[in-house]
Parts: sequence; structure tokens; C-alpha cells
Amino acid sequence: SYPNASEGFHGVLLKKPRGYTKVYVRGISWQPRYFVLDNHPTNPLRYSHENQKTKFVTIPLQYVSDVVRVGQDELHLKMDKHRDDYDVIYIRRKPDTPESVMQRWFDQLIVKIDDLGHAAPPAAHLAGEIEGGEHAEHGPWYKMPENASTFSKVMFVMTFPIKAIVFSTTPNVLDPRWESYYVLTIAIAAVWLAVFAILMTDVIEYLGCGIG
Repeated sequence: SYPNASEGFHGVLLKKPRGYTKVYVRGISWQPRYFVLDNHPTNPLRYSHENQKTKFVTIPLQYVSDVVRVGQDELHLKMDKHRDDYDVIYIRRKPDTPESVMQRWFDQLIVKIDDLGHAAPPAAHLAGEIEGGEHAEHGPWYKMPENASTFSKVMFVMTFPIKAIVFSTTPNVLDPRWESYYVLTIAIAAVWLAVFAILMTDVIEYLGCGIG
């Protein structure tokens, strides 16, 4: 379990949702999150919903390669290149807080990253992302879910070829290299929806004819 937040550095900051590109996520460009930075040995930086403060999501400082100050209001946490689930984490102060807030967070983060050194990274289930809900994001499509039931494993194997085709032909806008191709992603997604709808209709029609 985590140490009490009152024993560390904590407060409400604004965080840009993961996957934010030129299109706002549900019309929201920044979301208030309750951040905690304490003395946990491997997971010192965490955040939760502003009014929840119980279920926390870890930001793995072990993978942060650089912390950049952007003006007086914003911090960018740049992640290691080998981390394909994160690129840059954007954090900024709330408009009603003093300008010195981000300098304090910057100083504390630098000290904590230096203290961690080569500490073991957080457990995978603690390094997920919460955006607008209480559930962590699903893992990569090509990985078998942890603790999956026999039925889930069978379904994973059966649907893997379909997933492979869809994901290999649709630009992933969560990847910075493809974020400007969001219009193409929407168009390809619409095409795949049409293809699956036609196939489903044909299959149902053939089944109906077969049953009589």
C-alpha cells in the first residue's frame, strides 16, 4: 500500500489526457488531477481524480529521461524512447495557484528522480492510465491479458489475425509519429466498420438460408 499522501508533496494540477492531439479528447484539453510525490521506494509519483484520492495511477519516474520547464505554468516529463506507451506527460498548474507551484514541483521531481537511480520499475498494473473513468487502460492488443480465463485465451487466439490486420493498417495516433494523421485514422476506421458490417450481414443471411 502507498504511504499517506500527507507525508509527501501533493496537490491538484492539470494534466493533458493521454492521446491528446489536434482533436480535444471529449472537448477537454486539460483535466484536474490530484498528484502525490512521496517516499515510496519505487512508485513515488502518482495521480488520481481530483475528488477521488483513493485509486492512484503511477507515473514511472524510472523511465523519465528529462523534465522540462515551459514558462511558469507547465512541466513536460519526457519518457525514454523504448517506452511505447508514453512519450511526453504534460502537467501544468491551475490558474488560481501561485506561479511558484511549478518550480516547487520541478525541484522535487528532479530530486526524486536522482534518488530513485536504478530502482526497479513499477509493476505493470500500476503504470496504467486513467482518462475520464476509474478503469486502467487495456494493455497492448498483441499481448495475452494477464490472469485470462480459458475462454478469454481462446477468444484472444481466434481474434488475433483480425486485430493484426486492423492495427497494421490503421495509424496509431497515440504514437507521436502518426498523431497528425488522425483524419486518415478516422477514415480507415470507418472503412473497417463498413467491411465488418457487410461481413456480419452476409454471415447472418447465409445462416438464415441454411436454417431455412
